[in-house]
Amino acid sequence: MLGTDLPSVEPNRGTDIRSRVKTDTMINFLKRTKDKATIVREIFLKYLEATRDFTVAAERCSIRVSPGQEVALRKTFGLQLLFNGRDALRFEYLLRGDASDILNMKSLYAMSDRLRQGWKEVEEAGLRENNPIYVDVVRQIELIEGNLDSAELEEPLNAVKADFGYREARRVIAEKIQKFHKQLGSV
Repeated sequence: MLGTDLPSVEPNRGTDIRSRVKTDTMINFLKRTKDKATIVREIFLKYLEATRDFTVAAERCSIRVSPGQEVALRKTFGLQLLFNGRDALRFEYLLRGDASDILNMKSLYAMSDRLRQGWKEVEEAGLRENNPIYVDVVRQIELIEGNLDSAELEEPLNAVKADFGYREARRVIAEKIQKFHKQLGSV
């Protein structure tokens, strides 16, 4: 009978160990990646929160310095807050998909650029399709942008630069951003 005279073959224990090591290495890699994603997410969301805080402080100072331009200033700073919210939604969308490009960036500015100038049409379509909040935020941005007169804002935005509260808010945001950059660089 063919095959009955073949010696029994025990599984190669070396291969089994290599396979387990490979699996363990992959699991550790995924854990590190998850940890990295969590850390990068926390840093970026703190950055967005700090920029929101700065925007609110800048709005308050601008209105104090130029109360006659309050309506236009509120629109302008409201628009900045909407951009901030849009960036947060885009960032979360990227983290749920292929996050490798955003996770490997070592600069908040590079991340922000990716979310604005580097945003792809396919990402826009995907986010609009799956997130009604995003659709509303984008609609509000488009509405405000269409009704904004930048010439009207030139004087009050220049005037606020002399305000102590505004300068202090700029100093604080600059320190926070520097700290976030340092944290991001060490991930």
